[in-house]
Amino acid sequence: MKPSDLEEFADALKEQFSLPGIASAEDQLKQHVPALMDAAAVEYGLNLDRKTETTLSGLGVRPDIAIYVGGLICGYVELKAPGLGADAARLKGQHNKDQWQKLKALPNLIYTDGREWSLYRNGQRPNGQPLVRLSGDPIADGKNAIGPEDANNLERLLRDFLGWGPVVPHLPTPLAQYLAPLTRFLRGEVEVALANDGSAISLLANEWRDYFFPDADDAQFADAYAQTVTYAMLLARLHGATSLDVPDAAAMLDSSNG
Repeated sequence: MKPSDLEEFADALKEQFSLPGIASAEDQLKQHVPALMDAAAVEYGLNLDRKTETTLSGLGVRPDIAIYVGGLICGYVELKAPGLGADAARLKGQHNKDQWQKLKALPNLIYTDGREWSLYRNGQRPNGQPLVRLSGDPIADGKNAIGPEDANNLERLLRDFLGWGPVVPHLPTPLAQYLAPLTRFLRGEVEVALANDGSAISLLANEWRDYFFPDADDAQFADAYAQTVTYAMLLARLHGATSLDVPDAAAMLDSSNG
């Protein structure tokens, strides 16, 4: 990420918050934070997409932005009103506290209020990574001066976030703990897809009920499906699959199971 990208981000925030009228301060970041991440992704040679207000029903929470890299979920961004800060565990208010208890299960998460940025992995900052605080504050005082270390610090944080790759444990209990939130993410995506009657997952749910569990509702199907797919992928890996694309995993399982 170039220093000019950060300067453009600060200028955009200054202009956004100088507009007259009353609006949600947090919502004003939904355009500019992803734009900054887009600029970083271009520098890193990554293809970035995003969705807003993504529902994670398994956790009972809805992060502001879901970030996809190469078409696959990479992580989530939780936005806070400017001035609240990005130290998730210290945010005041019962809503913020309850939200953090749910969001800290995520393996790759950014908190930001536009000026402060924090990266979390399962509720912890990776490798003791410090909170990044930009020296300028275009919202509070109209200044958007970027300190010499700002771009470097934020660049490291965004590179770490966008380059996230899971480190899979090899013992049963840690492995189960690692897979549980990922399975919940999948379950949430399935529940969203089931709302579309014409989707492939909806058709599969109907077949599932015809052949296996006629009384299963959508929530039960989504839970069973997510656990089945997660276990199948793990089994394919244990059987020697080097890639966990669905066709490769299916071929591996077909070759070693009746």
